[in-house]
Amino acid sequence: MIRIFLILMCTLSLYSAHINFGYSSSSVNQFSKKDTLIAIKVWIREILRDDEDTIDFFFYDNSKHMIEDLKLGKLDIVITFGLDFVKYIEKSELVNAFAGGMNNRSLDNFILLVHKNSSKKKLLANKNPRIAVQKNEEISKLYLKHYFLKHKGHENINFVDVRKRKEAILKVFFKNADAALVTKKTFEFAKELNPQIGRSLKVIETTNIPAGNFGFFRQGLDPHVRSELVSRALDIINSNRGRQILDIFQIDRVVETKVEELAPIEKLYNDYKILKKG
Repeated sequence: MIRIFLILMCTLSLYSAHINFGYSSSSVNQFSKKDTLIAIKVWIREILRDDEDTIDFFFYDNSKHMIEDLKLGKLDIVITFGLDFVKYIEKSELVNAFAGGMNNRSLDNFILLVHKNSSKKKLLANKNPRIAVQKNEEISKLYLKHYFLKHKGHENINFVDVRKRKEAILKVFFKNADAALVTKKTFEFAKELNPQIGRSLKVIETTNIPAGNFGFFRQGLDPHVRSELVSRALDIINSNRGRQILDIFQIDRVVETKVEELAPIEKLYNDYKILKKG
């Protein structure tokens, strides 16, 4: 999440409009808030330099409150998980913005992994499976609860919280968890570093649920400001400073985040509520 913030800083420093944007602390759960804030202050001074008055930054511990401020017009753009938008705001109140992404965006979708000696049937037969997920990643737990409710009629899952998704893979690799929900990108990278992981683990489910963050403008923001910021953000790869930031944080490019991309998350959320009522 911090990398998306830095890209935004670089983009906003190129445009003179004053922007208020909110940033969810839940999206940086693999970093401490203190370290994140220190990094932000250093990069603001470096990137914005004499243009610090062009932006005000607000760090929120409560995503619901942040989105309420977006609805009230106190914020112009917010960055958080897709599930937060689905839960707390109507899609009609959002406008496409941008975030850091990959050329192959499907790599950011979740996959469900088990050990090669296991299977979907064995996992579902487990009455209290241990499943490794990234700590505080609500969408992961929602997907798994929905998965077990749909297939077995219960959601008795022993979640094994880890700081980073690569640690979830290792939990399964060393048989300290029965399964892990991670992104395809994380699994591909882990296999490159250690080919034995690819030989020892297998994918039993591939989803269309994106793990990444989304950035959206409020509906009432000046359309000219919105379009100018999106245009400059998407063009950041063509500047030396922009490429340096993308390279440092291993981002392929800046991509436009579209409201319709929330659809798979919205469907998952609504389907879960229906199954829960049962």
